[in-house]
Amino acid sequence: MSTRQGEWFGPQLPLPLSRPRAAARASDPDTSHDAADSVKNLRRSQQYVLALFRTFGQMTDERAWSKHQEVFAVYRTVGLPPVAPVKMSPSGFRSRRSEVVGQGLRDSGRKGLTASGRRATIWECSE
Repeated sequence: MSTRQGEWFGPQLPLPLSRPRAAARASDPDTSHDAADSVKNLRRSQQYVLALFRTFGQMTDERAWSKHQEVFAVYRTVGLPPVAPVKMSPSGFRSRRSEVVGQGLRDSGRKGLTASGRRATIWECSE
């Protein structure tokens, strides 16, 4: 990926990051809904993962990790996008994605293939 100072190659992450709400299923007891309502903010790393899905659309974990690496490389080179990506490992990235399922992200019901040919869940924003 070629970059020059002050240029951004690819879509910018949304700014400002919206603050997704915690969620409870309709079938959950009232206490679960109360707990979900008490969560005011997701951590920055969780917001960042949701922002990637909002920006790039439906993706498997592998594709989302690839997009994260592209965004992080550009950020380190030219200081963009305006919402700084969060440094994390592939395992940490999958953990953050798992944490936001039901809080702005959901299983699309579709499967994609990884680079090794294995089936993988395609995730999508639920908002």
